Parts: sequence; structure tokens; C-alpha cells
Amino acid sequence: MRALRLGVVLGVAALVLIGGCDSDDESDGGELLAQGVKTVPAGSDTDCVIVEVTAPGTLRGTITWSGEPTELIGVFRHVATTDVRGVTQSPSPCVTTTHVTSSDIAAGTEWLFFSENGSATDVTVQYQVTFTPD
Repeated sequence: MRALRLGVVLGVAALVLIGGCDSDDESDGGELLAQGVKTVPAGSDTDCVIVEVTAPGTLRGTITWSGEPTELIGVFRHVATTDVRGVTQSPSPCVTTTHVTSSDIAAGTEWLFFSENGSATDVTVQYQVTFTPD
């Protein structure tokens, strides 16, 4: 298991070095807002990242992992209103989307992307959040 985690971390590091971390990069047809690696403990959730959105459009969060568990949940939460949106449970990759409106932005510009792990096994995930303006 330790060798698998090390392999995942090294693989992500290689991708970051190849692709860079410039926020103007485009991925999945949108602007890359954040990417990284997190461990989601068994039976709990973990905040991946808070991103700022200042224009209407679509947020897309992707969580990728290998091995157990077979499914995770990806969620966006509007920080200002605590409104939870785009809840998606799936095998890897888990892709979650939500549309941000001008009303959402008027209430607050921060969005939390988090993952929930209902299994009995900790899992290390790679996450990415992109934004496509309307």
C-alpha cells in the first residue's frame, strides 16, 4: 500500500512538472483554478481546495485515484451561503460540476471543493478544479 501511495505521489509530481501550475492553463475546456493531492480518510470527508469565482460560468471538479475504494463523492459548496451543489458519486475519475450564477457571485465568490469517502480505506486522490465562463 505504501508503494502504491508513493507511486501516485510521484506520478502527480511528474504531471505537475510537465504541465506546470500556471493558473492560466486550460484543462477540460476551462481555466485551471487548482490542482493537487489529498488523502481522504476512511469514513470522512476532506476539503480539497477553496477557489474564487468572479463571473458566471461552470465549475468542474475532478477527483482521480486508483485502487480501493471503488467510489468517492465530489461536492462543491458555496462558502458564503453553505449551499451544497454538484454532488456526484462515482468510480474514478469522479467529475462534479455546478453552474455559478450572478446571484451566487453577489452573495460571495468562494467555492469549496471537497471529497467524501464512505469506505473503510483511506485513499489518496488527485484533484483538479476548472472554470469555464458563460
